[in-house]
Amino acid sequence: MEMEISYKRINVIGGVSATENEMDIIRLVFANRSNAEIAVILSKSPETVKSEMKRIFRKFRCKSRLQLALKYA
Repeated sequence: MEMEISYKRINVIGGVSATENEMDIIRLVFANRSNAEIAVILSKSPETVKSEMKRIFRKFRCKSRLQLALKYA
């Protein structure tokens, strides 16, 4: 019997690990996309993207998209 194992890919930005989902959002932020655009592209609600952005800002110790981009792009 074969067993398939799936792993979430973990990325590291500036010594902080990021899930693939977080990386998808960060890449779109770096591409200057709004929360509404990110929501459409990733098939999520705008509220979900907003809460994920808050979590990303806390995790990477940033207060804005610009700070995130300047620090890690």
